[in-house]
Amino acid sequence: MNSNKSLSYRSHADSPVPRRLSLLLSILVIGISAALAASSWGLDAVLVLGALLSIVVVLLDTYHGLFVIMIAFPFLVGFSSTVSAREEAFAILFIVWFLGWLMRYFLDRSGRVNFGWHPVALPTLALALLLATAALMGILTGATPMDVVRDLSQYVGYLVLLPVVGVIRYRKSAARLLKIAVIIGLPCYIWSSFIWWSRKFGLEYGGMDTAQVGGAYLGPIVGALWPLALLKTGWWTRRLATLGLFILFLYALGSGYRSQIISVVVMTSVAIWAIWKTQSGKRKVMVAIPIILGIVFVIWLIGGTVGYLPLPGGARSQYLYSSLLSPEQLISNISVQGRLVEAKAALRVFQRYPLLGIGFGHHVPMEWAYGTWYKTAFTQHIWITEVLMKFGVLGMLVFIWFFVAILRLAYVVAKNASDPIVKAIALGVFIWLSTSLIPTAGSISNRGFTFMVGLMGGILPALAGINRARRKAEITRVSGARAITSND
Repeated sequence: MNSNKSLSYRSHADSPVPRRLSLLLSILVIGISAALAASSWGLDAVLVLGALLSIVVVLLDTYHGLFVIMIAFPFLVGFSSTVSAREEAFAILFIVWFLGWLMRYFLDRSGRVNFGWHPVALPTLALALLLATAALMGILTGATPMDVVRDLSQYVGYLVLLPVVGVIRYRKSAARLLKIAVIIGLPCYIWSSFIWWSRKFGLEYGGMDTAQVGGAYLGPIVGALWPLALLKTGWWTRRLATLGLFILFLYALGSGYRSQIISVVVMTSVAIWAIWKTQSGKRKVMVAIPIILGIVFVIWLIGGTVGYLPLPGGARSQYLYSSLLSPEQLISNISVQGRLVEAKAALRVFQRYPLLGIGFGHHVPMEWAYGTWYKTAFTQHIWITEVLMKFGVLGMLVFIWFFVAILRLAYVVAKNASDPIVKAIALGVFIWLSTSLIPTAGSISNRGFTFMVGLMGGILPALAGINRARRKAEITRVSGARAITSND
């Protein structure tokens, strides 16, 4: 009786806090989110009030506290390796939330989670050990402690996976979290896309940090556009996903960024493969739609570049994409040249530290005629050489293990899910992560990306109902053991 009551209670709120207090705290979240948003405009008094209320929420109620963390993240954290007062405030908030989760884990035995079953738990622990080793290596090889912290801060988002597994354990909770991600991510993603597009055409706008970090929340949803449009997800869902694909294709053609073209082509190709593998019978025929539209996209790109078809960006986009059709022009392009120089410099460092890498906190030592190629950045455009430089061969193996484990989890969930929305979201994670791992098309050390990877890796089992099935099996096992003991 108590076990069933506990199960029902957990499915309601995932929180050991009484429901009335949870309701009060959830109301406070609205005020806190407004305070955190206002703090980005420099209102110090509001920031202090929001911080105090946030600390109370995240310490007492880790479930609602995770929502506060998600709301605060884009407004307080920059997408690059900055460490300002806002990042320090967010770090305090996150540490308090983590301590609250630890308190719940050790004091609330009925809600304790066994991490051994989670397919990404062990790779995540190995990644945590790798990050600690890279921090130590950075200090030993001469990096300053502040530079080590700045560099480390770009990767710690992956580790959020473990506490999220313990906090989000049921489908309703995971669905609420995804709704928050869409509400924050959609305007940020649109604003980020506009900023990048305007920069290509010589214009400058502010708000890049919030737009870039918050826009990462929409990554899995963008990856899920093809599945949402093709699966039986509902009339409105399919129409909205189709509209999203149309806008995405137009933006890629008019943005002037070669990485956008590569991302759309890879995303469509992976979607075709993933949908084919996870569908059966006549449902496999639906892949004909992305195949046809993908071919139309490529023809439009080529025709627009050579001048036979109009491109959304006009002559500017035509000029920027012309290098894609000319290998000589592509190799001589200053952007490509910079990436190659950057990669060669990183590989020279890797040759000196092949096993564990040079660690955190070191800039790329480059020699280039232009001399201004992101010489102060810790990250690189090609993430493979970045990982080899910082973490060495062992680090590369750990990262491959981690990413493959998440891809496999997403694929298994998509393969076995009966709910078309769950299947589409799982496929979206698979498509998004696969596309992001294409060199120069994505970065694995972007703060928004690392946080979202950890978040999605943590909630996928809950979204698929795996946690509920395991919880019921555990309750049945414990109840059976108690019955046998009482009979004896």
